[in-house]
Amino acid sequence: MSKHYYTDEKNAQIVIALLKAHGIRDMVISPGATNDVFVLSVQGDPDFNLYSAVDERHAGYLACGIAQESGKPVVINCTGATASRNYMSALTEAYYRKLPILAITCSQHSSHIGNMYPQMTDRIHLPSDIVNLSVQCPIPHTYEEVRDCELKVNRAILELTHRGGGPVHINLETSFNGNYSVETLPKVRKIGRVMATDAEWPSIDVGAKVLVWIGSHKPFTEKGMAALTSFVKSNNAVVIGDITSNYDGSIRASELCYQYGSKNNPDFAKLKPNLIIHIGEISGDYATFGWLKNTAPVWRVSEDGQLRDFLCGLAMVFEMPEETFFSHYSYEKSTVGDYADCWKSNTAEVAAVKTDLFFSALWIAQTLSPKIPEGSNLHLGILNPLRCWNMTGVNVTHGFSTVGGFGIDGGTSAMIGTSLVNPCRLNFGVFGDLSFFYDLNSIGNRYVGRNLRILVINNGEGGEFLVPGNVYENANCGERVHDFISARGHFGAKSTTLLKHFAEDLRFKYLSAASKEEFLSVCEDFVKPEIDRSIIFECFTSAEEDRKALNAVRHKAVYVHGDNGVVSGLKSVARAVLPTGVKNMLKAAIKG
Repeated sequence: MSKHYYTDEKNAQIVIALLKAHGIRDMVISPGATNDVFVLSVQGDPDFNLYSAVDERHAGYLACGIAQESGKPVVINCTGATASRNYMSALTEAYYRKLPILAITCSQHSSHIGNMYPQMTDRIHLPSDIVNLSVQCPIPHTYEEVRDCELKVNRAILELTHRGGGPVHINLETSFNGNYSVETLPKVRKIGRVMATDAEWPSIDVGAKVLVWIGSHKPFTEKGMAALTSFVKSNNAVVIGDITSNYDGSIRASELCYQYGSKNNPDFAKLKPNLIIHIGEISGDYATFGWLKNTAPVWRVSEDGQLRDFLCGLAMVFEMPEETFFSHYSYEKSTVGDYADCWKSNTAEVAAVKTDLFFSALWIAQTLSPKIPEGSNLHLGILNPLRCWNMTGVNVTHGFSTVGGFGIDGGTSAMIGTSLVNPCRLNFGVFGDLSFFYDLNSIGNRYVGRNLRILVINNGEGGEFLVPGNVYENANCGERVHDFISARGHFGAKSTTLLKHFAEDLRFKYLSAASKEEFLSVCEDFVKPEIDRSIIFECFTSAEEDRKALNAVRHKAVYVHGDNGVVSGLKSVARAVLPTGVKNMLKAAIKG
């Protein structure tokens, strides 16, 4: 038997490999040149059953008949120009009858649209009732583009049978290179979907290191909390989540994962999961999700059933309530293991290391967090407030942040909206000056009550851009960051009276501090449990001091490669504040 060769165009390889992985065999092919790369790659492959049909309208209806009788998805494939237009009648039929027809149309590069290239039609904008989903698959050249192509094709194939099923469209770009030199298709990631009514569910290996990652999450119901707790006990799992996860039993791993070189931790192999269960929505805990990326297969549990490949390992989507999923995988006999203990001991070890911080956003978070009255709500501005408070042990009823759209606007407004629902519950909010002033008009709302405690960290600019690892440390930026990127000097350039007068005129109590001593002298008033008057507490820090504090905490436990392997736990560098000199200091310490 002669060898079979495939095109070297990776998008076509991915489509073909995933068709095989999902068990799709039947194809109706219409002749042409734009689709020759795809056709020559599947023609002669024993895993596919091909039919030829010259007229694309006939090909579409032929596929409808095959799908109707077999109950299985059928591929239709055509060339460029107006060929795909002739699929519309059959795809309309398939749409209203929910027949799983996968239209793979081959096309020139999308940049040719509208530029008078011969035989080039726009296949991006389709009528709403001919397919359930349409995806564009250009030729990928980078890892991210390959991953995106895999995700799109998986999404398209799964949609053929999703919620009753129906037709789907893949527009496959080609470069017409005519190179058929690939003997083996690439290994691709097949993503599956499990519905609550399915008879067969995948199993979790006994003794597997299971990690539940919770993004921003609505407050758990009592039943939901109990189901997750039971799952954790049954599987000796660990739950990782930030303040916005709203699960009492979660470990905040942000400080551990924020450590310099954290993936060089000698305990990395023990901490690395075998399976990640992902629930909730967008997370602002950059350190932790950065650590978790590409570490293990991910099962996403969500009622929307969508493929969200945030951690770069999506393997299965469970379209069902979380309570249904966790109850299914809970057992009477608990799994024995030390996985959860390993996470707890590592996070506790880092948290136990004390650092002498400057008066800064981080020091304020660490100092104030134990004083927040139990049962309060906590609202955090995106990025640095969320980062700093995630590295504390603050105990609140509910934690919120506007991480949905993830913009600086609206944090205070959302906090005020929450406060109106339960006037008897304190709502604490922490915002940077740019985000607070951006939303300043909110505190003038006539419905503002007495249960607001707003902490404004005023460093006179967008301090996020000066934190370790951000643009400030780029050789082409440095002090230039203050002009237009961090935008120093707006809103009174740290005026000590601007917000004071505005707040007091609106009947807020106003407090301020520019040092540790001033802060400690008034902070008890800010956190008092009595709901008698809303308070705005303005703290004047500097972006440079905020950066130094973060850098100090980032080097509580440093993991670097030395001549004899990984050298860890160089706690003495916790006081280091100059990012550009950290590596040299570590090298010197190792050699010494």
